[in-house]
Amino acid sequence: MKIVGVIAEFNPFHNGHARLISHAKKNLGADYIVAVMSGDFVQRGEPALLSRHSRAAAALSAGFDLVLSLPVGISTASAEGFAEGGIRALASLGCVDTLLFGSEAGNLERLRACAHALLTETPEQSEALQAALKKGLSYPQARAEAFPDYADLLSAPNNILAIEYLKAIEKMKLSLEPKTLLRTGNYHADDSSKSPSAETIRRRAIIYGSSSISLSQLAKDTMPSDSAYIFFSDITANGLVTAEDFSLLLALRLFSALSYEEYLAFAGVGEDLARRIFEKRTTYLDYESFVNNLRSKNTTRTAICRALLSILLAIPKGGHLSLPCLRVLGYRKEAQPLLQEIAAHAEIPILFRPAEAEKLAENAEKEGLESSSLAAHIRREIMAANLYEVVRAQKAGRFPRTDTNFPVYRI
Repeated sequence: MKIVGVIAEFNPFHNGHARLISHAKKNLGADYIVAVMSGDFVQRGEPALLSRHSRAAAALSAGFDLVLSLPVGISTASAEGFAEGGIRALASLGCVDTLLFGSEAGNLERLRACAHALLTETPEQSEALQAALKKGLSYPQARAEAFPDYADLLSAPNNILAIEYLKAIEKMKLSLEPKTLLRTGNYHADDSSKSPSAETIRRRAIIYGSSSISLSQLAKDTMPSDSAYIFFSDITANGLVTAEDFSLLLALRLFSALSYEEYLAFAGVGEDLARRIFEKRTTYLDYESFVNNLRSKNTTRTAICRALLSILLAIPKGGHLSLPCLRVLGYRKEAQPLLQEIAAHAEIPILFRPAEAEKLAENAEKEGLESSSLAAHIRREIMAANLYEVVRAQKAGRFPRTDTNFPVYRI
């Protein structure tokens, strides 16, 4: 049985993701394709446009056999943390033999060489990296300067994730076989092609937010038909979720701190940024202007967004990459052999029923393990999912559903 794994956000699911399915089946001979997907908050440090349940449904309707939700600490980590967490999630299933990912380079051997170079950094390269950071370059820019032979690879988002996947596989000495598919289209261009990036689709969706005709056409142009229907139906019913929708909640969290040191407990918040957040919080008008107010030469916008999200969701430093269990969002009915294989080989609990998560946390607490990683992890996951749903329901003018009331999607 050949099982191919994909690490993704599907924010939203589009034709490029569908190409992965086609490639896995036609070129890699996949019997089943598994996705470990970001939850309701994503690696850019922002909420996903659509809920994880809708995005999982879109992926399954296009041909994925199983979709599992990555923990929020991994979903919102840096590229390195996101990639390593995703690789550990796939490895923990005990039966995934191949990793498939898109890249701008499309050249696996060169991506592998870059990953190895980063893992075996020389003293000279380390010095060059630190010198570039002192010049005021952001970490991605500084790393590209310290490794000039791979500067072109280190400037493209999908390449960066690909390299981090390969680093994680090498570091963990896994037998997971990597395969890459050349990515088409321009990540930053707001073009009208049939295969724009998820970033382009997000930008256009936000612009078209009040026009159902434009949104419907966007979905038809960029997504498989069933996925397009799910996308359009969800937006029509619930609207698009953006970081601005969490603006007042974030302000409340920021102003509840008595000193900048309190922010240091959260993932991705360094001392310099913590001081800036504390000092500038009195200038808080809205999310976007506050993020811009926090910018500095060597801190990227994404790093700032991730830090603010960590504060909002109370994602702790150190334990944010823990993976004590995985939550199933949905699966195809004909994938029973795959589910049996996972049941026989999984190294961590795989939760198929929403109530199982709450039960696990309750059992840990009854055993006097209130501070255990499992209980804390599950409580944090439930809180993040419920917070997202409350904001989403408020936009839609309806009552929210608790996380345990969302059934596993079966198709």
